Amino acid sequence: MKDNMDQSAAGSGIETIFDAHLTREPFPEDLSVLDPNYVPDNLLHREKEHETLISGLIVAVHGKTPQNHMLYGGTGTGKTASVQQILDVFEKRNKNILKTIGSETLDDYVEVPEGFVNHVFIDCKTNNRAYGILCTINNAIYGADEAPFTGWSIDHLYETLVKNLEQNSRPMIVVLDEIDNLLQEAHGNDTLLKLLELNNVSIVGISNNINTKMYFDSRITSRLLPKEIVFSPYRVQELEDIFQQRADLSGTNCDPSVKAYLGATVRQRSSDVRYLVSLLRHSIGVKNFSGDDVLTEDHVNTALDLTENEAIRQTIACLSTQEQLVLVTIAQCENTEMNTGNTYPSYVHLAKSLGMIDLTQRSFSGMLGELDLKGLITAKVVNKGKYGRTKNLNLEVSQADITAALKGTVLEDVIKF
Repeated sequence: MKDNMDQSAAGSGIETIFDAHLTREPFPEDLSVLDPNYVPDNLLHREKEHETLISGLIVAVHGKTPQNHMLYGGTGTGKTASVQQILDVFEKRNKNILKTIGSETLDDYVEVPEGFVNHVFIDCKTNNRAYGILCTINNAIYGADEAPFTGWSIDHLYETLVKNLEQNSRPMIVVLDEIDNLLQEAHGNDTLLKLLELNNVSIVGISNNINTKMYFDSRITSRLLPKEIVFSPYRVQELEDIFQQRADLSGTNCDPSVKAYLGATVRQRSSDVRYLVSLLRHSIGVKNFSGDDVLTEDHVNTALDLTENEAIRQTIACLSTQEQLVLVTIAQCENTEMNTGNTYPSYVHLAKSLGMIDLTQRSFSGMLGELDLKGLITAKVVNKGKYGRTKNLNLEVSQADITAALKGTVLEDVIKF
């Protein structure tokens, strides 16, 4: 009976909160333009990179196979969005060409019209095996027989792709986003080599790491020979312009100081446009929750604290005191080579200084595993031969977050970072 009453009261409380939010005025901003997958029609401050890439790919319109390209740059610098917009232009041209011959597909045409450009975008984060990549390319060819995503041998699939490319006769642009994930596969170089051996195929690789070329073996290096395009980090002024663009598109009313403040804040952290857009979205949420009409620096600061630190600090605050002590021990040993053996004595010393019971080394090791599962540290088991096994340790959260989370606890006085 009591459980039913508790559930009824809880339900009533939730419904009250729900109804209170429904009675509020709808938020005025258009948050769809702040979605991570939204790409504005005009990508600001990437004109030079667009010009270089388009000048290399445009020969495909004239039936020639473009040079291979490699695009490098940090996360959120516009690499993927730029390529997708260029492919969209090719796609629009293809549809216009098909309209001139009175069709929506090439199924009934053996000879592909002039100006038509085949293209396919592959995310190697989710598709990094030879079969999946070859199948995706084959099925992107207009008029090609669709290959099943399982069931064929690699050889049969490759022969089918070669036949369809030959019959189609038009160039094929293959974009390999996050190409590192392909190259780090056991047979990644073999897969890439198969693509490079295809006629009329141009590869556009995208990577966050300028050193990706180190994964190429000699067969790839001698065949790929790409034009390299580097997407540099956005400067503060550029981030401010992008912020203003998204604020205008979303209809956000901002204090004049916010643009410079948010641009500088993001530049100090990453120059990642996705981070900037995410922070703007969270800041708008803070503003609306507060019932304010104008976005201010205070809203941005609150959003920063909520998005970056709150989850981590809440996790640390909810640990047992012993787990917190183990985490503090690791944080204080951060500038040394950390493993189970050399951090355990430091833990014992701290425990005794606080009058706490110190765990056995076996229990200490088990607690390291718990902290690893929570994402606060990494504890990698290493075999040292006749000296046994140990765990190499790395701290995955900042000392500032630990200090903030443990403020007012019994551990506050022993924190010395």
